[in-house]
Amino acid sequence: MNPLIIIAVLLALISMVGLAKKNRELFLTGYFVYGLLVFGAETNEFISNENTTSLFVGFLWLIQAVLALPVRAKYDSETVKKDRIKICACFSLINLTGVLVPDISPAPEVTFYIHLVMSVLPLVVIYLLSSGKIVMEK
Repeated sequence: MNPLIIIAVLLALISMVGLAKKNRELFLTGYFVYGLLVFGAETNEFISNENTTSLFVGFLWLIQAVLALPVRAKYDSETVKKDRIKICACFSLINLTGVLVPDISPAPEVTFYIHLVMSVLPLVVIYLLSSGKIVMEK
């Protein structure tokens, strides 16, 4: 088994723990490092095989890493709440790509489930933010 799969599972678990603890930085750290992991793996695949799909996938997850860059700033306005919802929607859509097109992964039988979890977690955050169950920091 590819050791990157084990790291990917651990990163998904980090995001799950961040959601359970309602810890924004921990949740985003899982997505940030996961995005960098996929970007690195896909860039390496592109360099060795010149597969342009790998380059596309790598940059798609680099976008996720940029969006998830954890910042310790206080998020205390309604505008920021809406932005957090939009960012979570982007995380969900990016990872949905890994669910709908599992062949882009080196181990589709495993990463399908990782992407499925990583696409559902942001939807839970959107629900919690929208319903007021995640309180904006003051």
